[in-house]
Amino acid sequence: MKNWIACCFLLVFMLAAMMPLQAAHYNNRDGNIQFDVADTWPVMNANPLVLSSPRGDIILCFEVIKAEDTQSALIGSEASLLRYMQSIKKGETRNVNINGLEGVAVDGTAKVNEIPVVFTLSIVPAQKKLYTLFFYYGAPGAAKNNIDDINAFLKSIKRIR
Repeated sequence: MKNWIACCFLLVFMLAAMMPLQAAHYNNRDGNIQFDVADTWPVMNANPLVLSSPRGDIILCFEVIKAEDTQSALIGSEASLLRYMQSIKKGETRNVNINGLEGVAVDGTAKVNEIPVVFTLSIVPAQKKLYTLFFYYGAPGAAKNNIDDINAFLKSIKRIR
């Protein structure tokens, strides 16, 4: 009987592990973008949207800003980053294509309450003089702990219209 119960428990555990994670779906009309984030990531703030990884080691932020062009949006992103971190040092800006959305991205380092963090910022045009920013930050190496969720998020990003 004990073996039967153990086998049932093991079978349920294996089936649960094979099931895909559920995702919360987000639409932002101003940003003309939609994406999914694993529903295990709790919402810390609704506007701008800020989510935390299940362990709290990565923070994901999504925001729409006004700018004349991509370069202006990159400069304007500094104010968004400064709401969360200090001592920001950006690396080289690179062109990116996120599921057909042409934009720019930059990696960098900063501090949150004097604790060193790394971040990745991406910017894509939304619509007339609006740009969508999304960035995540955490302790060095924390992105590796969450790489499956981050990749699923990036793969889900697309235009609403």
